[in-house]
Amino acid sequence: MPIQSPITWSTVENAIYDWVYTATGRTVDWSTEDRPERAYPYITLKSLGVETVAPTAEVLDKTNLANPSGQEIVRTVARDYEFTVSVQCRTSSDAPGASARYYLMAALAALDLPARRTALRTAGVMVVEAEPILDLDLAINQEWTSGASMDIRFRILGTITEKTGYIETIGVEGTFKDVDDSTIVTYTEDI
Repeated sequence: MPIQSPITWSTVENAIYDWVYTATGRTVDWSTEDRPERAYPYITLKSLGVETVAPTAEVLDKTNLANPSGQEIVRTVARDYEFTVSVQCRTSSDAPGASARYYLMAALAALDLPARRTALRTAGVMVVEAEPILDLDLAINQEWTSGASMDIRFRILGTITEKTGYIETIGVEGTFKDVDDSTIVTYTEDI
């Protein structure tokens, strides 16, 4: 049986989407390469990668005697992961309150609000660091557009579990020898 991902990414992505959408009120979606251009203003989210934080995982064993035989021990392996999400905004206006930088500033500021932090924490997501907002203003099809981007680094705990059983028997073997190295008794017993 294949091992499941230690992180439920749909929960994580939904929490990040909710943070950006609630802060900006604008169209937000997770970026894919083949998606057509959307109407302005819009915000795209793109995962830039995942890395492990600690060199080793934490292992926790719990015993549950109510589990079926061979599954009494539940081993949980936990590891911290960090991942970066690029948040990009594109608008057709640089007016105050309507520029791409304005929307990303609103999203960034919302990360300090207790309700947003709580919502992210409920999904298991912690904010580690926000990179500076970069201007990406440019002309598309001879029309000027306001653009901005920022990368946010998050941390999450990933866990996987495995059920295993107790050791049913332990065998002991021994040989008792006399002073002249001759065998007196050979001993074998299951405990």
